[in-house]
Amino acid sequence: MDKNYTHIDDLLGKSLAKETSTDEELVIQNWLKESPDNEQYFKEFQWLWAKTQEVKPFKRVDTEGALGKLHARMDTVPALKAVKTPHTIFNLSFIMKVAAVFFIGFAIYSQFSKPEKPTIIEATLTAKTDTLMDGSIITLNKKSALTFSDRFNKKERRIKLTGEAYFEVAHDAIRPFVVEVQDVEIVAVGTAFNIDNVADTRKVSIMVTDGKVKIASKKETQYAVKGETAIYDIPTGHILIEKREDANKLAYKTHHLSFDETPLSMAVTQLSKVYGVTLILKNKQLENCPLVVTFDNKSLEDVLSVLEKTFSIVVEKSGDEIVLSGGNCGND
Repeated sequence: MDKNYTHIDDLLGKSLAKETSTDEELVIQNWLKESPDNEQYFKEFQWLWAKTQEVKPFKRVDTEGALGKLHARMDTVPALKAVKTPHTIFNLSFIMKVAAVFFIGFAIYSQFSKPEKPTIIEATLTAKTDTLMDGSIITLNKKSALTFSDRFNKKERRIKLTGEAYFEVAHDAIRPFVVEVQDVEIVAVGTAFNIDNVADTRKVSIMVTDGKVKIASKKETQYAVKGETAIYDIPTGHILIEKREDANKLAYKTHHLSFDETPLSMAVTQLSKVYGVTLILKNKQLENCPLVVTFDNKSLEDVLSVLEKTFSIVVEKSGDEIVLSGGNCGND
């Protein structure tokens, strides 16, 4: 190589990275015209460059800095003679450059390809409300959790849900909001909905309170809008859309329960879930008794007192259970 081009490696690297000026490109063209050896060297350099680009770092790499490190390593390598092969002549010092650049590329790859540590938001014994980095507000029911990576809010807003949660999604037409639960995806742009995989572990219930969501399984895709509830059946992979919205479904978030001619057995089931207790209706004759009442942020003791007076029942605690016995429908 001509001694007047001592920094040609730097120029070639900048050229392949499309960072050279017009004058620098002219220097390269003049150098290429000087000899066939220079053209061969450039072809080898292009091959080397292409191979190092196959290792893609997650951040922009300082080309000149990388080449500087390469030259620093090369300064420690003694001069080597060329070895002739049946097809071409390989310069051993060039081979050492290959090894050095691959070493740098591997170091960059190792630094930026470490597995991301996921972020987890968890509710244990009580419900929990939190605001995500995109402005979306989520309320987790007890014994539920959300998991997401550092890539959240970059190209998309992807979250994994375990349990039950209510989502008030911040509008963003570019980055869709995706919730994974079991093997189904719920996609929204700007809307509000509740997802439940607790009440029945064989199903995922998606109740839409505002806007529109897309529910996508491996077998089909459906859409649900405000006032509708989508039921995803896990064993079959099918999605059923129902025209209903249960306000009591959000009681873990709103602390508001309203019963309007609701069968007592159904009301007891909902109360058990909201207050995290096991209520047992011992008198089967009371199962269809209608309950008409509204509880707004009431304690469990207040709720049980209302049931006692309405149905003349006896409330007894037995271990972790609360047994409701005796009584009548209130109009006997």
